Amino acid sequence: MPKERILPVLVLKLEPKFGRFLVPLPDAVLLKFPLHDAHACYNNAVCFRTVTMMSETHWSNVGKTMLEFKRNDFLCDTILITKDGQLKAHGVLLAAVSPVFKRALEASQSNASHLLNFPEIDAALLEILLHFAYTGKLVLPSKFSHKKELPKIFDALQTLGLDLNQLNGSEIKFAG
Repeated sequence: MPKERILPVLVLKLEPKFGRFLVPLPDAVLLKFPLHDAHACYNNAVCFRTVTMMSETHWSNVGKTMLEFKRNDFLCDTILITKDGQLKAHGVLLAAVSPVFKRALEASQSNASHLLNFPEIDAALLEILLHFAYTGKLVLPSKFSHKKELPKIFDALQTLGLDLNQLNGSEIKFAG
């Protein structure tokens, strides 16, 4: 019977103080990571080429923070002009989620702020689409949840280059 290989473990102790953390930790926290890429090194130490730790909530938190920045008009550099109003947003986020926005922003001659015109879309619909761009959630108020309105929303999503595949297989919730 082959001998089971025991992987070395990297143990990090996070002390309960502010230090580099934004919030104090209540008690010391021990984090243990199996070192799959470890090998013996000098002085009985364990050496490894690379340790990668990945947060499962990082991008979700970035999206929430960017949405909060948008609500507070913080660092918004793009004004979207609609047929009945205007909305502010972050050009870098729009360019990251949509090739249509990316091309429009690349064509803009400004390095500071950008004006993008959408005369065929009303502000309420564009706000829904922006929320989807920031969060990946398509939240439809009752005004837009009727059968006759849904094609308008999906056409606008497609026109703006927002990835409809993100909705494929998604859970649908109905609020009262």
